[in-house]
Amino acid sequence: MKLYARYLPVLAIALVLPACTDSPTETDSSLMHAQASAAENGATKYIYEQVWNLDGDISGVFCDDGAESEPIRMRGKIYEKWTIMYVPNGDMHAQLSAMGVDLGGTGTITGAEYTIKAQDHSVFNRAGDKENGSYRSVYRVESKEADASFRFSVKGNFRWVDGEFQMNRERIRWECEL
Repeated sequence: MKLYARYLPVLAIALVLPACTDSPTETDSSLMHAQASAAENGATKYIYEQVWNLDGDISGVFCDDGAESEPIRMRGKIYEKWTIMYVPNGDMHAQLSAMGVDLGGTGTITGAEYTIKAQDHSVFNRAGDKENGSYRSVYRVESKEADASFRFSVKGNFRWVDGEFQMNRERIRWECEL
Protein backbone atom coordinates (compact mmCIF):
# COMPACT_ATOMS: atom_id res chain seq x y z
CA MET A 1 0.00 0.00 0.00
CA LYS A 2 1.34 3.41 -0.90
CA LEU A 3 2.31 5.75 1.92
CA TYR A 4 -0.23 8.41 0.95
CA ALA A 5 -3.05 5.88 1.06
CA ARG A 6 -2.30 5.20 4.74
CA TYR A 7 -1.72 8.76 5.94
CA LEU A 8 -3.91 10.98 3.75
CA PRO A 9 -7.19 10.00 5.46
CA VAL A 10 -5.71 10.60 8.91
CA LEU A 11 -4.29 13.93 7.80
CA ALA A 12 -7.55 15.02 6.22
CA ILE A 13 -9.46 14.15 9.38
CA ALA A 14 -6.94 15.94 11.58
CA LEU A 15 -6.96 19.11 9.50
CA VAL A 16 -10.51 19.40 8.28
CA LEU A 17 -12.91 17.69 10.65
CA PRO A 18 -13.48 19.29 14.03
CA ALA A 19 -12.45 17.49 17.17
CA CYS A 20 -15.54 18.68 19.06
CA THR A 21 -18.60 16.49 18.61
CA ASP A 22 -20.98 19.41 19.03
CA SER A 23 -19.39 21.45 16.22
CA PRO A 24 -21.40 21.67 13.00
CA THR A 25 -20.01 19.42 10.27
CA GLU A 26 -22.34 20.44 7.47
CA THR A 27 -22.15 23.51 5.33
CA ASP A 28 -24.67 26.31 5.32
CA SER A 29 -26.92 25.75 2.29
CA SER A 30 -26.37 29.38 1.33
CA LEU A 31 -22.72 28.48 0.68
CA MET A 32 -23.52 25.76 -1.91
CA HIS A 33 -24.07 26.26 -5.61
CA ALA A 34 -24.81 23.76 -8.38
CA GLN A 35 -25.49 24.29 -12.06
CA ALA A 36 -25.83 22.26 -15.23
CA SER A 37 -25.43 23.40 -18.81
CA ALA A 38 -25.58 21.83 -22.25
CA ALA A 39 -23.34 22.80 -25.15
CA GLU A 40 -24.29 22.87 -28.84
CA ASN A 41 -22.13 19.80 -29.49
CA GLY A 42 -24.24 17.73 -27.05
CA ALA A 43 -21.84 17.82 -24.12
CA THR A 44 -23.31 18.29 -20.66
CA LYS A 45 -21.35 20.10 -17.98
CA TYR A 46 -22.10 20.05 -14.25
CA ILE A 47 -20.48 22.41 -11.76
CA TYR A 48 -20.84 21.99 -8.02
CA GLU A 49 -19.33 24.57 -5.66
CA GLN A 50 -19.31 24.53 -1.89
CA VAL A 51 -17.71 26.53 0.90
CA TRP A 52 -16.88 24.80 4.18
CA ASN A 53 -16.72 27.23 7.10
CA LEU A 54 -14.09 26.13 9.65
CA ASP A 55 -14.46 29.09 12.05
CA GLY A 56 -14.26 27.86 15.62
CA ASP A 57 -13.52 24.21 14.79
CA ILE A 58 -10.79 22.57 16.86
CA SER A 59 -8.16 20.56 15.03
CA GLY A 60 -4.52 19.55 15.29
CA VAL A 61 -1.66 17.73 13.61
CA PHE A 62 -0.59 14.18 14.42
CA CYS A 63 2.80 12.97 13.20
CA ASP A 64 3.93 9.47 12.32
CA ASP A 65 6.38 9.40 15.27
CA GLY A 66 3.56 10.01 17.78
CA ALA A 67 4.19 13.74 18.21
CA GLU A 68 1.13 15.97 18.07
CA SER A 69 0.45 19.67 18.05
CA GLU A 70 -1.56 21.55 20.59
CA PRO A 71 -5.26 21.85 19.73
CA ILE A 72 -5.74 24.64 17.18
CA ARG A 73 -8.91 26.75 16.98
CA MET A 74 -9.41 27.18 13.25
CA ARG A 75 -10.60 30.16 11.25
CA GLY A 76 -11.26 30.51 7.55
CA LYS A 77 -12.98 28.48 4.88
CA ILE A 78 -12.34 25.73 2.34
CA TYR A 79 -13.68 26.43 -1.16
CA GLU A 80 -14.38 23.27 -3.19
CA LYS A 81 -15.38 23.04 -6.85
CA TRP A 82 -16.24 19.95 -8.89
CA THR A 83 -16.59 20.22 -12.66
CA ILE A 84 -17.86 17.14 -14.52
CA MET A 85 -18.43 16.99 -18.27
CA TYR A 86 -20.03 14.19 -20.27
CA VAL A 87 -19.37 14.36 -24.01
CA PRO A 88 -21.68 12.80 -26.65
CA ASN A 89 -19.44 9.76 -27.30
CA GLY A 90 -19.79 8.71 -23.62
CA ASP A 91 -16.43 9.95 -22.38
CA MET A 92 -16.26 11.78 -19.07
CA HIS A 93 -13.92 14.47 -17.77
CA ALA A 94 -13.90 15.55 -14.12
CA GLN A 95 -11.91 18.05 -12.11
CA LEU A 96 -11.79 18.79 -8.39
CA SER A 97 -10.23 21.95 -7.01
CA ALA A 98 -10.19 22.85 -3.33
CA MET A 99 -8.32 25.59 -1.53
CA GLY A 100 -8.20 27.33 1.79
CA VAL A 101 -9.45 30.90 2.03
CA ASP A 102 -8.02 32.96 4.90
CA LEU A 103 -7.09 29.76 6.75
CA GLY A 104 -5.32 30.06 10.06
CA GLY A 105 -5.69 29.26 13.69
CA THR A 106 -4.75 29.97 17.26
CA GLY A 107 -3.28 27.42 19.65
CA THR A 108 -5.69 26.80 22.51
CA ILE A 109 -2.86 26.26 25.02
CA THR A 110 -0.11 28.73 24.05
CA GLY A 111 -2.15 31.24 22.05
CA ALA A 112 0.39 30.89 19.20
CA GLU A 113 -0.79 31.90 15.73
CA TYR A 114 -0.77 29.19 13.04
CA THR A 115 -0.84 29.62 9.27
CA ILE A 116 -2.59 26.84 7.42
CA LYS A 117 -2.56 25.90 3.76
CA ALA A 118 -4.88 23.27 2.31
CA GLN A 119 -5.00 22.76 -1.44
CA ASP A 120 -6.23 19.89 -3.61
CA HIS A 121 -6.43 19.48 -7.37
CA SER A 122 -7.45 16.34 -9.25
CA VAL A 123 -8.26 15.63 -12.89
CA PHE A 124 -9.92 12.43 -14.09
CA ASN A 125 -10.74 11.27 -17.64
CA ARG A 126 -12.63 8.19 -18.83
CA ALA A 127 -12.73 7.01 -22.44
CA GLY A 128 -14.30 3.60 -22.99
CA ASP A 129 -12.57 1.08 -20.71
CA LYS A 130 -9.57 3.35 -20.09
CA GLU A 131 -9.27 5.89 -17.32
CA ASN A 132 -6.46 8.21 -16.29
CA GLY A 133 -5.87 11.19 -14.10
CA SER A 134 -3.59 13.15 -11.86
CA TYR A 135 -3.82 14.47 -8.33
CA ARG A 136 -2.03 16.88 -6.04
CA SER A 137 -2.67 17.57 -2.36
CA VAL A 138 -0.71 20.00 -0.21
CA TYR A 139 -1.26 20.59 3.51
CA ARG A 140 0.87 22.86 5.65
CA VAL A 141 0.51 24.02 9.27
CA GLU A 142 3.17 26.36 10.63
CA SER A 143 3.73 28.58 13.64
CA LYS A 144 6.83 30.70 14.15
CA GLU A 145 5.70 31.52 17.69
CA ALA A 146 5.39 27.84 18.67
CA ASP A 147 8.43 26.85 16.53
CA ALA A 148 6.36 24.11 14.90
CA SER A 149 5.79 23.09 11.31
CA PHE A 150 4.05 20.29 9.48
CA ARG A 151 4.13 19.81 5.72
CA PHE A 152 2.65 17.06 3.61
CA SER A 153 2.27 16.81 -0.13
CA VAL A 154 1.45 14.02 -2.54
CA LYS A 155 1.44 14.24 -6.32
CA GLY A 156 0.80 11.53 -8.82
CA ASN A 157 -0.59 10.26 -12.08
CA PHE A 158 -2.57 7.06 -12.55
CA ARG A 159 -3.99 4.91 -15.30
CA TRP A 160 -6.71 2.25 -15.26
CA VAL A 161 -6.64 -0.08 -18.28
CA ASP A 162 -8.75 -3.19 -18.89
CA GLY A 163 -9.89 -3.36 -15.26
CA GLU A 164 -6.41 -3.05 -13.74
CA PHE A 165 -5.21 -0.08 -11.72
CA GLN A 166 -1.70 1.06 -12.62
CA MET A 167 0.13 3.79 -10.71
CA ASN A 168 2.44 5.63 -13.08
CA ARG A 169 4.16 8.10 -10.78
CA GLU A 170 3.82 9.23 -7.21
CA ARG A 171 5.87 11.64 -5.13
CA ILE A 172 5.31 12.10 -1.40
CA ARG A 173 6.89 14.66 0.88
CA TRP A 174 6.39 14.54 4.63
CA GLU A 175 7.98 16.84 7.19
CA CYS A 176 6.92 17.10 10.81
CA GLU A 177 8.72 19.27 13.36
CA LEU A 178 6.52 19.61 16.43
